[in-house]
Amino acid sequence: MASSLRETVLAKLVRARAVLEDLRRRGGSGMDPVEWQKGYVKALEEILDLEGLSLRRYPRRPTSIPAEIARFSPETGAPGPRSAGTITDLSMAGCGLATALALSVGETVTVSFKLPQSSTPATLEGAVRRAQRVDEETRAGVGFKALSERVAKEFQAFLDVPPATMNG
Repeated sequence: MASSLRETVLAKLVRARAVLEDLRRRGGSGMDPVEWQKGYVKALEEILDLEGLSLRRYPRRPTSIPAEIARFSPETGAPGPRSAGTITDLSMAGCGLATALALSVGETVTVSFKLPQSSTPATLEGAVRRAQRVDEETRAGVGFKALSERVAKEFQAFLDVPPATMNG
């Protein structure tokens, strides 16, 4: 799959480069700026048309799991403000969150939750990789720092990921 994905992306980049080279050659001969822009947009569409392909390292599963999110205080390194939230998607490497807590990229947070099939809650530390405020809610992506063996097995079962892909 990775080889096929790589080949697909490279083929699209080669086609897009050819379009851009053609535009560059014609651009010096008085090409209409609108036509040049149309060609440029066509090249960008060629690069970005990866419909159906995922460039993520780990598959994500959309979900709606209640969670508690706590921000670390940079001064003390201890957990700071807490807020209820929802895990909107989950992978072996991180999760998407929706919370009232205002989060910023780079912050360290803990996310506490219980998977549907688990009897024990998990509390994971992670870094906020992306954050966007929408109305009164923050939508954030959190990259987990580490998973214990127990949590990794529970995630694997929840995500239905074969064991061989856990370390890749």
